[in-house]
Amino acid sequence: MTESTVTSSSAAQKDQLYAADPARPDLPVLNRDARVLLAWMSEPQARLALLGGRPHAVLTAEQEASIASAHRALAARPGGVDQNGLIRPMPADMRDYIARLKDNPQSQSYFAEGYTPALVDLTRVCAFQPNVFTGHTTERLAGVDTADLHSMAELTLPLAESPVLTPQYDHHRLTFITDLANDNLQVVGAFGGPDANAPPGTVSLGFQVRVIASFVQVTSVQGRYFLRDGYHRCLGLVQHGARYAPAFVRDDIALTDLVPPGMLPFETFMGDKPPVLPDYWDDSVSHSVQLPAARKVIVVQASEISIAG
Repeated sequence: MTESTVTSSSAAQKDQLYAADPARPDLPVLNRDARVLLAWMSEPQARLALLGGRPHAVLTAEQEASIASAHRALAARPGGVDQNGLIRPMPADMRDYIARLKDNPQSQSYFAEGYTPALVDLTRVCAFQPNVFTGHTTERLAGVDTADLHSMAELTLPLAESPVLTPQYDHHRLTFITDLANDNLQVVGAFGGPDANAPPGTVSLGFQVRVIASFVQVTSVQGRYFLRDGYHRCLGLVQHGARYAPAFVRDDIALTDLVPPGMLPFETFMGDKPPVLPDYWDDSVSHSVQLPAARKVIVVQASEISIAG
């Protein structure tokens, strides 16, 4: 019997694709520079972040002081966040771009789900993601003119086709591995059946894989607007002085549809002093750390298994 399995794996680089394999304990973990919203983290989150994800390490006195200082800075802030005028309509000269978005197969579903392209004041959008990798914020902005709306739209609401995948095949492991390491890589379908181009009796089995286009999304929950997707791109824009940027906007979604696991505590981002995007760069409430970096690859493996009986 042949068993086919598909695995969505995290890897920091291509030579770490088998990092989960006990036969490869020598593979290193890649750490990257990051910024963490220290003032809004739970105590365990803050400690783990400052320790670089090493749960058994011990905080230094300086690191303990950094947590206390961030909490004091947040406590001294006035409550509330002003989001009046946060959303502006797209200007008339973006009509052609919006029309192309509506015709784009990867963005059509957003219009069907009630999203609208609009300009968003990034400096006042609330956040719930505890950390970002600073290298990613720089990489994403390569070639982008923050003074040109069309150039920013190509970053935040991209029309470019997804990169072409060329999976690598390992004959010894009977395994296909995607050649790209990308968080937007997904299994989008499966197939199985007789293969007309193969000898009689042959059945083809497999999975369909694609890099899904990622669009900057700003959505509201209980009247408060949050960045749902596109943190590294938006923080790169903020760092380079951009304010209003194109995004898909939708009102009143369920909290369960907004926040994935592992984010900031609910009471901090829904409280009266939520973090906003510029806070990632504010040393009084955030901190520079090194965290383990991971990117997704997809592994499809066929296993020939003998079953007794």
